Amino acid sequence: YGAARGAEMLSLMLGCGIVSRLISGLIADRIGGVRTLLLGSVLQGAALCLFLPFDGLFSLYVISALFGLFQGGIVPAYALIVREHFTPHEAGARVGTVTSGNFSPMLEHGIALALVDSGADAAPGTTVTIEQRGRAMTATVVKTPFVRAGQWATGN
Repeated sequence: YGAARGAEMLSLMLGCGIVSRLISGLIADRIGGVRTLLLGSVLQGAALCLFLPFDGLFSLYVISALFGLFQGGIVPAYALIVREHFTPHEAGARVGTVTSGNFSPMLEHGIALALVDSGADAAPGTTVTIEQRGRAMTATVVKTPFVRAGQWATGN
């Protein structure tokens, strides 16, 4: 259909994205940031799937508008999620989240798996502060596996 039609569809999508930010804010006030993010992501995926079977000009405009309505509130939802789940102190200093942990009888030491921000200063060997059941503790970042040849990994 040409670049001019593509630019019109993009403009329509971005305009609907602005409206979506306002609507998503109202939805997030009612159901929370995580649910708003999930709702927007599912609807955005559905809109993307609609591009496959339709190729008429009018239908592409409608789908572009729907995509804009569904995607506009996704990025602001992340800020709401941080606000809902982390204290102001944590939000500025947190480098990751522990996903699971347990005591290792073999190592006689606690171990945990965590998602660590790739941009954070948390390379293997770095000492970080973690929170366990409301208590601050220190931990050392190591690559998995925790044990190599029966020895505790030392940040390599």
